[in-house]
Amino acid sequence: PDTSPKTAPAMMDLHACAVPALTVKAVPASATLPLRVAVLWPDAPHKAHIPGEEAMRGVTHFAAYDRDAPGELANVPIGVISMFVDIKDKSAQFRKFAVAPEYQRRGVGTVLLHHAISKAARTARAFYHHVAAQKDDNTGVPFRIYANTRLASRAWYEARGLKLAPPHCRPKNEQTKEWSPFEFPDVNANCVFYRGGHAYAQMEMVFDASKAPFVVGAGFGRTGTMSLKLALDKLGMRCYHMAECMKGGKNHDDFFMKLVTLPSRERVERLREFMNTNGYLAAVDFPTCAFWRTLCFAFPGAVVCLTRRDFDKWFESVYHTINRPQHDPEIRVYRSFHKMLNTRVGSHIRMVELIVWDGTFGAAKFRLKGHDEDRERIRQIFDANTKAVQNEVPDACLVDMSPGKWAPLVSVLGVSAPKDAFPHVNDTKEFQRYFFTARSYVRIAMAMVVGGFVRVFQGRRRK
Repeated sequence: PDTSPKTAPAMMDLHACAVPALTVKAVPASATLPLRVAVLWPDAPHKAHIPGEEAMRGVTHFAAYDRDAPGELANVPIGVISMFVDIKDKSAQFRKFAVAPEYQRRGVGTVLLHHAISKAARTARAFYHHVAAQKDDNTGVPFRIYANTRLASRAWYEARGLKLAPPHCRPKNEQTKEWSPFEFPDVNANCVFYRGGHAYAQMEMVFDASKAPFVVGAGFGRTGTMSLKLALDKLGMRCYHMAECMKGGKNHDDFFMKLVTLPSRERVERLREFMNTNGYLAAVDFPTCAFWRTLCFAFPGAVVCLTRRDFDKWFESVYHTINRPQHDPEIRVYRSFHKMLNTRVGSHIRMVELIVWDGTFGAAKFRLKGHDEDRERIRQIFDANTKAVQNEVPDACLVDMSPGKWAPLVSVLGVSAPKDAFPHVNDTKEFQRYFFTARSYVRIAMAMVVGGFVRVFQGRRRK
């Protein structure tokens, strides 16, 4: 993937292309028709319209606009999608999904789908949030979001959290024909139907509409992520953080290193399974902030918290804290020793190098003096991440945590603020005290190793 500063900052996330500056908003059905016709039904314009859709309840039509397009083109939709929510049926279907050809493969479809799924999830949760307390069996409320899609697009949808629906979900009265197992060898023939000579299947995602939304932290480390973790823990939402990753040991490090190697279509399921299995209801800081888009599709309607900080203060903080082992000579020897022996510490070092220093910042060096090109590149990546979150996440799901207060967080989660003040921890001085303590242990360990070698050498000379 392209790792230039204009791209998505992490090479691991869903798309490595530069997403245009988008405005996504709800529009009347009539505003979506021109693009539907041009992209989906140029030879049959009547099929672009759904009879009665203007008057249907529970329907939201979304259109994406390029804010940087010249003149009146900024008011012309470049992508459209329609979400039909049926609360009684506990389901929602997105239809008439189209992106202008010149904007395809630029992340526009991903952003539109995220908006549509988030809208359906919020609608379902608003209606069903009280059901879990009324049910004795605590089974929750399974809510289904689906679409009839071409099988050729299956991998794209799987990378965004959908999977093939069971055979009984196939629409009735659809055209079928003799199945060719060589076309899609791993697909059940009973899942497939045909339209216009193309193979279709239903793709779906299912989530519990009675549970609170998952919280995703999209801000980089050293922007207040530890304070946010403690705040979420205090709200009863167990939160994953680099500190939890260190506690998890090699199993957690190996999981994230393997995650990078997987195709996009597998990452959503693996991340969802990892968080659910370990009982996490939120994830902030590295390594998970490198996968914030993936997490948004793993957990429909997720709340995205953006922790922010002045770049120059953040840069100095990173240099004096989490990046210190990269340029401190004594710690570098210690790191090399552990990497060579593949210890628990060594595996954590490799994971951090892979996902943080190389994967996110492209091996650019954090230095206070010199290396101006690296510093500028890091600035571009830092700013690009903030702009990407603000550009791609629906406003109703986005929480700006830069003030570091309870109000924005508890408001979107629909809970009461604790009486305690919002946590403010893990500042640079606190981290440095921990670092210097750790370095003193390293010196002692190195002295013991050197002393041991000296004794062995002296013993051999005496013999």
